[in-house]
Amino acid sequence: MALAVIAGAATKPNVLFIAIDDLRPELGAYGAKHIQSPNIDSLAASGLTFNHHYVAIPTCGASRYAMLTGRRPSESKAMNNDAFYPGKRTALSRKELPGAQSMPELFRRNGYFTSCIGKISHTPDGKVYEYNGK
Repeated sequence: MALAVIAGAATKPNVLFIAIDDLRPELGAYGAKHIQSPNIDSLAASGLTFNHHYVAIPTCGASRYAMLTGRRPSESKAMNNDAFYPGKRTALSRKELPGAQSMPELFRRNGYFTSCIGKISHTPDGKVYEYNGK
């Protein structure tokens, strides 16, 4: 998992959060000599690279849910891989609530363009917003 924060002319920094499930540290940035990943290695060198990651629960869906929402599985009861799915008590509401439901929504509400693509939420922006950040 890597996080790059690049300060620009804007009053707030650009934030790029890349989370990769099951990759292990198999990149040059993590010292893997047998992997050729010059572009991601360059990005990692200009930002912050995490070398230790611990999960809240050892199931992928519930772990991603905890990471994106900041909610502990023992409190949210999101213990399985279907935590984000509609109809589940733990599912994120499609309606905007008074408080942000997830890290991407918190960034969006503070003027950032956000997009979650791939396995991290299985849908754009954690089932709440479209790919266009609205």
